[in-house]
Amino acid sequence: MRVRFLPGVGPKRSEQLARLGVERVYDLLYLFPRRYIDATNVVPIGSLRSGAREVAVLGKVVSAREITGRGGRKLGFEALLEDGSGRISCSFFGRAFLSGIIRKDQRWLVFGDVRRYRGKLQLNPVEYEQADDPAGDGSKPGCVLTVYPSTEGLGQKTLRKLVGSALDAGEKLVEHLPESLRARFFLPERNEALQAVHRPRSLTEASAGRRALAFDELFYLELMLLGRKYHVGQAARVRPYKKHNHLLKKLAASLPFELTGAQKKVIREIDSDLTGPHPLSRLVQGDVGSGKTIVALIAALRAVENGYQAALMAPTEVLAGQHWRTLSRLLEPLEIEPALLLGKQGAAVKREQAARIASGEARIAVGTHALIQQGVEFRNLGLAIIDEQHRFGVNQRLSLRSKGRDTDCLVMTATPIPRSLALTLYGDLDVSVIDELPAGRKPVNTHVVPRRKRAEMERFVAGRVAAGEQAYVVCPRIEDDQQSELAAAEAVFEHYSGKVFPDRKVVLLHGRMKSGDKEAAMAAFESGEAPVLVGTTVIEVGIDVERATVIVIEGAERFGLSQLHQLRGRVGRGELESWCLFLPGAQAGADSLGRLEILASTTDGFKISEEDLRLRGPGDFFGRRQSGLPELRCADLIEDYPLLVEARECARGILSDDPYLESEPNRPLRRELIRRFHNRVGFLKVG
Repeated sequence: MRVRFLPGVGPKRSEQLARLGVERVYDLLYLFPRRYIDATNVVPIGSLRSGAREVAVLGKVVSAREITGRGGRKLGFEALLEDGSGRISCSFFGRAFLSGIIRKDQRWLVFGDVRRYRGKLQLNPVEYEQADDPAGDGSKPGCVLTVYPSTEGLGQKTLRKLVGSALDAGEKLVEHLPESLRARFFLPERNEALQAVHRPRSLTEASAGRRALAFDELFYLELMLLGRKYHVGQAARVRPYKKHNHLLKKLAASLPFELTGAQKKVIREIDSDLTGPHPLSRLVQGDVGSGKTIVALIAALRAVENGYQAALMAPTEVLAGQHWRTLSRLLEPLEIEPALLLGKQGAAVKREQAARIASGEARIAVGTHALIQQGVEFRNLGLAIIDEQHRFGVNQRLSLRSKGRDTDCLVMTATPIPRSLALTLYGDLDVSVIDELPAGRKPVNTHVVPRRKRAEMERFVAGRVAAGEQAYVVCPRIEDDQQSELAAAEAVFEHYSGKVFPDRKVVLLHGRMKSGDKEAAMAAFESGEAPVLVGTTVIEVGIDVERATVIVIEGAERFGLSQLHQLRGRVGRGELESWCLFLPGAQAGADSLGRLEILASTTDGFKISEEDLRLRGPGDFFGRRQSGLPELRCADLIEDYPLLVEARECARGILSDDPYLESEPNRPLRRELIRRFHNRVGFLKVG
């Protein structure tokens, strides 16, 4: 049923609800409270002390008045509350409109923090409800109040009333969890859980309801991921691989470095998959600078040795170009010339490279999304390698894989992924971790630089450049405003080229430059002709310049922790001592500075990623929402990690006995799985 058919919902209210993603009654039922206010324990006013947090008081309004400033400007509203044990002033700053709502002799429940102001106790309200509930939204003093995500024009009372109407509309939802699972984990039935979440009598009841709904989400998610993994894992290998090693021996003889123990371990795992009975479907995680590219090259050569082609797809032209140059250099002794296919290449160059790929002349192809465009065909694609997978999404991974038949797939990421996110993003892949840096690498000195020390910092950077080293400067990130971000990049470039390095060549690099200009800027920096590169986050991955020892990140508080960690990985690529300098913006608050200090205190990418996920949530973990990330309305990937593991084990147990969910007891699971993930469950047989 559409939400507009609920009582009190007209066109304007429908528009307001649509901004919250609510169009159906179902959406309203699944608009979960972002938090609860426990008003079950009302505190006597006379017992309040300064510093008390999140207390609930119930009292009668003794007096009420607007707070005005100079010239009669309305600053807020103040009410004096009394409950027999004492009185306290409630100050509503910026909410002068309450003078028409809160009146003398009314009884109000007020929830907030207590402080001392001008010698008297004062309550700063977070939430407030009239005790007599004239709005009829179902809330009562002494209960648990729900606090929903809101938008302009939709207050908490209105939302509670609308959700109450949805609960009472008689539209009962079908239960999708088997009774055996609910009994095993003591989970209430779905409709009962929704009542508990939206109309809890206690925080314990609300928690139990939320747990049931979260388990439902996580169980079906893991059923889908493990079903896909089981299907791939049980499929018989169509492409036979043998360890010929003639190309790999040549490569080993020409490498100027020794592989680390971690690299060798991951290579053995990949080899075991490639020469085993089932297709390769593996994620390789490795911190910045851990040497994933050479691991990918060795896997690609294994495919080439067996007569197949390999393709490496990267998310940006800069990274694809860097991979192509690295592979070209390493493959030169083997007389293999990789193809490079980019979206912004000229038509003639594209045709030439596509023809090399289609004919099989190009045994290894490197490119961006251009590799998966229509018209690009491979003669015999055996191995698909996707770098920085989180920037693509599941469908693009499958698109590259579909360019061949029964193609093996290797996924790489330099962004350490928290355990819970790995199970939801990559739960259908086996996982390998390169957890060792090459010998000789030194940890990067990381510092948060106060604004007042900017000039001192710039003199330090100039000194490193004068010593023959190189520096990156990263421009502030401006969310969803490319024009402003480019303007900021131009301003930062002008500052460093005109004032900090007037006698040095400084180059600018950003994503909207023409391909030729990007290549020229990169070539100047890589050769050392330009010792300073000013850029946006296009430099986040793939640029590898050993003499780059300093990276300055302007407006560092605008970036996520994991992205900052990635940027830090652009330096410390050689044996020289290196520095990462965070320069916060003028408006950076204490919380933002605290986040930066976390990064300055550790180089453990997995620890950083867990903290980043906790701070920003899964949707924005990678800087933007990803098509491969399932939407979770109720479950929390950090708080519910133990529940996620339980749900995964339940799904695994069911699929091990019935991988296609064909038995009569599992048919309802199968139908629900197709309904929720219709475009991701191709492994299920039709019927």
